[in-house]
Amino acid sequence: MMADQPVALVTGANGALGRAIVEALLNMDYRVILGCRTQATANELSDALRQQYPSAQLDHAVLDLANLGSVAAGVELLKAREHRLDLLINNAAVLLPSLTRTVDGLESQFGINHLGHFALTVGLKDLLLSTTNSRVITLSSAAHRLGRMDFDDLDAARSFAGMRAYAQSKLANLLFTLSLQRRLGSHGLAQAVHPGYVASRLTRHIPLAALGNRFIAQTPQQAVQHVLMALDANDPGGYFGPRAWFGLRGTTTRLTPASHALDATSAERLWRQSEELTGLRWPAA
Repeated sequence: MMADQPVALVTGANGALGRAIVEALLNMDYRVILGCRTQATANELSDALRQQYPSAQLDHAVLDLANLGSVAAGVELLKAREHRLDLLINNAAVLLPSLTRTVDGLESQFGINHLGHFALTVGLKDLLLSTTNSRVITLSSAAHRLGRMDFDDLDAARSFAGMRAYAQSKLANLLFTLSLQRRLGSHGLAQAVHPGYVASRLTRHIPLAALGNRFIAQTPQQAVQHVLMALDANDPGGYFGPRAWFGLRGTTTRLTPASHALDATSAERLWRQSEELTGLRWPAA
């Protein structure tokens, strides 16, 4: 292992897009830490990648984003083992039509898509701040435009609709990116990516998804180009993805989020509530 080899952590590394991101980073000579929900999944993916990339520098961390205790344990392992973290890609996500809850009792889409990644990122803040030009890329979605933050019912105790909860979680990803960039300041970059419509298991609960995956969706290898453009851009708070086909696919461009995704007051309120829910702190700049 080269002492100055950049290190990247990818959550949801075993998913279709996650694996495509990992493979792209291996081709860019990153040492990649596979963030997977279980040890068995991490071992299976690691074995498969080593066959494909015999000289690859790979590690793993068990990170069940639906369990804040698992995230905390993974953070402690990483802090003890790693001396740098150049790139964190918050990729893992779920889209669920029915109400399910995390181990901690939160609505799963908010808990996994936003809060698990919040806990991971804030938990790793010392590694990120001590690494020159560190970067956090969080995958959001064009669905954020439909989202509204229900700060009084983030855990869906009063009402729930699957797509509404998903859109809220994707809006939370962008508000998180906004507040994170303020906290990183000159130490690093926080960016977001809308990957477009990707053929993957994420859409398995959507009616007619099989047809969409076949005729409309991008392959994971096409969608990863949107992530790579963000990685190539020196653009604090930048948001990247396809604009064509109503944002479903196409050439990567810098996107403008919906105005409510750029509201600093909402971003800070979400950050404070996320701190309360996780017990973690990262003071404002």
